[in-house]
Amino acid sequence: MCDHLSQAKLERAERLLSGLGGERTRWTATTETLAQAYASLDGDCLIAAAVIAYMGPFTSTFREEMVTRFAQLCSERGVPCGAGRFSLAAVLGQPVTIRQVSRLGVRVRVSVSRSELSACF
Repeated sequence: MCDHLSQAKLERAERLLSGLGGERTRWTATTETLAQAYASLDGDCLIAAAVIAYMGPFTSTFREEMVTRFAQLCSERGVPCGAGRFSLAAVLGQPVTIRQVSRLGVRVRVSVSRSELSACF
């Protein structure tokens, strides 16, 4: 009886592990993404702080130009940042809030910036 029970447990464990095999790929990709985000965290937070402190009243075109300039300054000074891929939504955004705004039919690029700025205060 003990042997039969152990065999059944072993078979269930094998099915569980084979079912989780696909998760390894997803977890590996997630780990790489998080490592990249962690490496650029200092610069991204610096740029996000600059956006919040200085750029609220300006146009989106001007803000984008300034974010590019801030990223260049960070790179020149050796501060790692997500140059070329900086997103205020990625640094400060709350995915649930972003989805709610998207469902309202508001253009995400504009609404995300405004909702994040208002959510911070």
